Amino acid sequence: MIRASDPILAFGLRAQAVAVKAQAACLSERDMLDLVEALLDWADGDFRARDAVREFLALCRHDVPCAGRFLQGWLEAWLVVISDNWPGDVLAVLQGEAP
Repeated sequence: MIRASDPILAFGLRAQAVAVKAQAACLSERDMLDLVEALLDWADGDFRARDAVREFLALCRHDVPCAGRFLQGWLEAWLVVISDNWPGDVLAVLQGEAP
């Protein structure tokens, strides 16, 4: 089942992976490009996400682990804002798909 929040979840998971790699100083240019592609594919209409990706990329020029911490913190705050009932929604979908 495709739900309206699925693209946002996909973007958040990609951003989470990039944030972890950045914090571990294992970030590649491909990872940064993947993040931008995820933004364009899944969260292009969210100005907060666009601003966060832009800030993350700017921070990467100077301090990659710091950029990763920024993105991680932003994700935590962003998920609270966009997902008031998100855990309950996900559980409901999973229970509905169970055999």
